[in-house]
Amino acid sequence: MWKVSRHLPDDFDFVPNSWVLPGEYAMFQFHARENKKKKSKTFIRKPVNGAMGHGIWLTRNIDKIQPNDTCIIQEYLDKPLLMDGYKFDLRIYVLVLSCDPLKVFLYKDGLVRMSTTPYDPPSDSNVSDSYMHLTNYSINKHSENFIHTSLSEQGTKRTLKYFWKWLHETAGNVETVWGSIKDVVNKTLLVAMPHIFHAYHMCRGGDPKGSNCCFEVLGFDIFIDRKYKPWVLEVNRAPSFGTDQDLDYEIKYGVLSSTLKLLNIKSSDKRHVLRAEKMEAQRRLVGTPGGRRSASGAELTTNREKIISKRKKELRWRLNQVRSEAKRKEYEEKTMGDFVRIYPPQTKELTEHYDKLLCECTKAITGRKSLQKEHNPIHRLKEEEILDLLQEVENDVLHAIDEQGRMIPRGPPPLSSMPSASPIKKRISPSTSTEKIGRASSTSRLSVRTKPNQTLTSTARTKRPSSARLVRETFSAKVEKPVVDETRVNKTKEALKHLKEMKIKFPGKSDEEAQSLLSTIQDNWKLHRPRVAAYWLVKLDALKRRKVIDIVKGNVSLILQRMWQTTDIEALILYRMFAKLFNRLLWSHGQGLWNCFSATGDSWESIFLKSAETFLPVEIDCCRQVVKLCKDCLLVVYQFAAETTTIHLTSSMTSSSSMTSPTPDTRLQCPHTPNNRKIPQSRSVMHSRKFSSTPSLNGASSHCSRTYRL
Repeated sequence: MWKVSRHLPDDFDFVPNSWVLPGEYAMFQFHARENKKKKSKTFIRKPVNGAMGHGIWLTRNIDKIQPNDTCIIQEYLDKPLLMDGYKFDLRIYVLVLSCDPLKVFLYKDGLVRMSTTPYDPPSDSNVSDSYMHLTNYSINKHSENFIHTSLSEQGTKRTLKYFWKWLHETAGNVETVWGSIKDVVNKTLLVAMPHIFHAYHMCRGGDPKGSNCCFEVLGFDIFIDRKYKPWVLEVNRAPSFGTDQDLDYEIKYGVLSSTLKLLNIKSSDKRHVLRAEKMEAQRRLVGTPGGRRSASGAELTTNREKIISKRKKELRWRLNQVRSEAKRKEYEEKTMGDFVRIYPPQTKELTEHYDKLLCECTKAITGRKSLQKEHNPIHRLKEEEILDLLQEVENDVLHAIDEQGRMIPRGPPPLSSMPSASPIKKRISPSTSTEKIGRASSTSRLSVRTKPNQTLTSTARTKRPSSARLVRETFSAKVEKPVVDETRVNKTKEALKHLKEMKIKFPGKSDEEAQSLLSTIQDNWKLHRPRVAAYWLVKLDALKRRKVIDIVKGNVSLILQRMWQTTDIEALILYRMFAKLFNRLLWSHGQGLWNCFSATGDSWESIFLKSAETFLPVEIDCCRQVVKLCKDCLLVVYQFAAETTTIHLTSSMTSSSSMTSPTPDTRLQCPHTPNNRKIPQSRSVMHSRKFSSTPSLNGASSHCSRTYRL
């Protein structure tokens, strides 16, 4: 959602600013400090994969949020629409009936969850009052002011139908708010569709299009502000179906019963699926029967017959699919109960609008223009059009077979009279010699008899360019000198300068000693090579390998932020290149970075050679410098781990009890930072039981200041 909302800000402005920590801690700090100058913001902290309101709290002091905390930070919306003076949110139930094609149903009723303390704007005195600012039922049910009742118009928990009645009485436009809720639900699911579509086809790739092999009931938490605008706070993939009150039972029972009716699950479905999977496995194992050609000529022998047969099968399969989809849609219209279909929409204009948004979301997330790998035009045909095409194919086959059952060559119908074609005279330049003209005219009269009724004329022989010449011409036609932005070049050169000044700082050692250690390891590479490989590829797990790379990644991101003076660094070409590069270095359990130590060359360059984008040479140099920093970081971490292991073994031999020697924190020093100024501590990348220091980046620029712990 973060990527798409910055790509299409006008269409996806219904989600509060959110950050996933620790990965986006730097962007959160930058946003909080920039907005603090205008107005102090309140943030809400939510745990990752949390439920029932556990671990949720509010804060106005960003220093309370730790950089190594795994959570979600969301900007607090402090202008809610109040009901009887209390803050509330809506729990909307959404059924995703099918992924391919996408079918979404919205339940007409839902829950209105209210807080138990009258609302006041957040301040330092009431920011810790969860009963005022949070509407979770799991939190407010412990309040003394919580009202348990079975009536839908009273109590702390009410129905969505009552909310529409109350909104109508308070001069709110019910149709506008309900339509806006449908719109934000559809757009939220469109953002998730690239990931859902990929996961679905990875697991159920052989299922026919339109089959209901999976479904999901989602719980959307909708916030309504004072201007009656809906906001999506979060989407629960496993909403609670507990029934503590009669109100819960009435609504949640209706959701589940209507869902099961729409699914139309039969006892024979399992047998059909198992039989189809068994036949598919057998077909892959032994091949389709009748695959060999018979010498009698009964099988298809011409390419045109193959094309016609394949076309007929494709059209018949699509006809059966269209008819089954029509029956399925008719069944859904009869049995949807209190559900209402919101996707696909009813109007053509809205359908085209959502299709365009889906393409934009797919392009922003995956880089592709569409979810489908190929576009077959028959997938958009209706039943009548498919029947007409089938009739045309049948007529084509009947007219193409003669009395002996042989295929008649297809071509234009014979003409009763054919006009004579006059020869085309070529314009010859005056500089053309008479010798060349005579040779050309004599050559044009030559002919070679190859087969009966077939004459090969030398004038028909055209000189074809060689394949190498074609490749060179095509490449030269595609590769043109791009129009280079001077700002982009200058900024990239400045970034390269700062990257070259950055170096890995070894805890407790000077820069000269750290450089000497790296030189020693490189000089004795035959000795250290198997040890480094075992440490990087075997001893470290995926999380720790990523954290080693994050030492470089975090500081490089801060440099780009400060140089371009923007928080949206994902829009920068250099940042996207670095993101691809870091993913490549972690490729195949760290094999990508390890390949950079080999003498055969850097394998990461292939991801840019195969790309359709044009990159500047200075941008490739920046990537090379980042790879060098990652390699040095790995060697320093390896050496640091080896030394700490040696210290621990020595101390355990000389002392009966296990003791650890404290090591001072290693911080990034900047030349423009005063010595008496405290540099803010950043997020932790690696953890160890015994030691608290780790290598960090020591940059000569004043653009970043971070501390990393091992």
